[in-house]
Amino acid sequence: MEYASASGGVQAARRWDVHSAADDSEARALTGHHARSPLDQHYQHLTPDERAVFRRISVLGAEFDAESAVVVCHDSRLGALDVVGALDVLESGGLIQRVRSDSEKSRFRWPETTVEYGAARLAECGEMVAANSRLVDWMWDHVRWLTHAYMLSREQNEWFADRVDYLVRTVEWTWRTRHDDRHDLMVVLLANLWLHNGRQEAGRRLVDRALRRSSRSPYRSDLLLWGLWFTHQDDQSDEYLAVVLDAVVAARAAGTGSVLVRALTSLACVYVRLEDDDSARGCFEESIALARQLNDDFSLSLCSHIYAWFLLGVGENAEACAAISVTTPSFERQAEPFQYASYRFVAGASDLAAGALDAAEDHMRTAVGIFNSSGPSCFYPIGGLALVALLRGQPSRCLMLLTAYERFRSGAGESTRVPQWWERKLADARLVATGHLTAEEADDIRQTAQACTDQQLISYALGSADRLSVPEPSALTRREHEIAMLIAQGLSNRRIADHLQIAESTVASHTKRIYAKLGIHSRTQLAAWVAAQSPCGVPRHVIAEPTQETVSSAGDGPFSGGAVLQM
Repeated sequence: MEYASASGGVQAARRWDVHSAADDSEARALTGHHARSPLDQHYQHLTPDERAVFRRISVLGAEFDAESAVVVCHDSRLGALDVVGALDVLESGGLIQRVRSDSEKSRFRWPETTVEYGAARLAECGEMVAANSRLVDWMWDHVRWLTHAYMLSREQNEWFADRVDYLVRTVEWTWRTRHDDRHDLMVVLLANLWLHNGRQEAGRRLVDRALRRSSRSPYRSDLLLWGLWFTHQDDQSDEYLAVVLDAVVAARAAGTGSVLVRALTSLACVYVRLEDDDSARGCFEESIALARQLNDDFSLSLCSHIYAWFLLGVGENAEACAAISVTTPSFERQAEPFQYASYRFVAGASDLAAGALDAAEDHMRTAVGIFNSSGPSCFYPIGGLALVALLRGQPSRCLMLLTAYERFRSGAGESTRVPQWWERKLADARLVATGHLTAEEADDIRQTAQACTDQQLISYALGSADRLSVPEPSALTRREHEIAMLIAQGLSNRRIADHLQIAESTVASHTKRIYAKLGIHSRTQLAAWVAAQSPCGVPRHVIAEPTQETVSSAGDGPFSGGAVLQM
């Protein structure tokens, strides 16, 4: 929601005769003595409505946008246009500063010390509770989606990523009240965001504190699961299982379907790791049934992908194909890049089991391209491509890809778990492929693979080395190349626009020209092109991105949807 400037209309209709008792008393206090500072003088010359906006936006912190200002200021007196008009007045008076950019958002920041002045005035007028309550209610309107969905979509995650400072403020405000259960689900969401920005320790402290708040919270189950995640306990221990069982009990007591789906899915994954397939199946089937009741295709798809991976592991290939088939066309748009890549990998593994090699290869290559841009898990689909190569009668390619698999697997970290059944399948493929080659041929393939850079191996897996015509980087302008790099990281047009401070429509136009110049048709193909151009791979951390450690481990978190590859 964006608001245009409306200062002219507001100033023409200033309401001097209708204002709160707080404004009356404050006005008398300010005119009863000489102003104590230049800020007092500026403030004294504002209308009551402008003062109200000035005070209330102080709860938003050092930088804010017009939408959030309307949220915390809007009441029976102040409409959206009134608030935006007051922001224009505050800007012209130097009380706030507009953040200049090509972005379609209207963003502002406070000059140093001014925000403290606004907060002091807010407290003096007794409006602190009301302003913070508006901010909390606004954030909760979005957080509570988790009360009827397994997890948030990519668009919803991006919404919170752009407003994480507001979420921090609502978490702290609800903590002060001590009796607001909304605090706990907000903590879970903030901890998830921090996990993916390398702030694991801060997230752990936040969850630990919330667990001490109330033992009857309807979101205690999610807190227990995240508490386990941050402590890095042995997930095959009796203690770990006991806590997850407690989380399921808490979820059943809360009576919220989405909370129970998260708890049951987590418990099923624990049972898989403990090799208790019967218990795992029971949890999966119950969670899938509940996910259907949520009436949310995205939630059902995520749960089904995890279940399909389990079914492949126990040899129920037809059932796995049926489970994966519930995925709707909208899943690509809704999913985070690593979630979509996980889906394409599992779909490829299902097709591989069914003997559909062309479909399997397409899924695996797509997964490699996405994982290459968003995390170290590309070794999974590279292994899948090795199996495809073996079934196509290409033992040399199979061995080359298995050597690449080993390199990427060793670099993924100890926290990344690979199921034993998948490792056995790849080990058997290695034996068969090696059996079709002489010792010299096998050694030459391994040495060649070991001498390649990571990106050369990625390009080989994608088939770019002998199937793609790769244009020169100079075919793109500097801005187009910059946008191509960000797309290759898995960022949406909106995130790119915010980062570069340009309009989202400008990003879309650049993207169309990039596609036309390179002769490609998808973001996955663009990621493959970027990988082939850069000897160091896709540049990372241009904006806040997960570290390798957090990406490889975050896939097992209760909200990640990446547990599909961690059983």
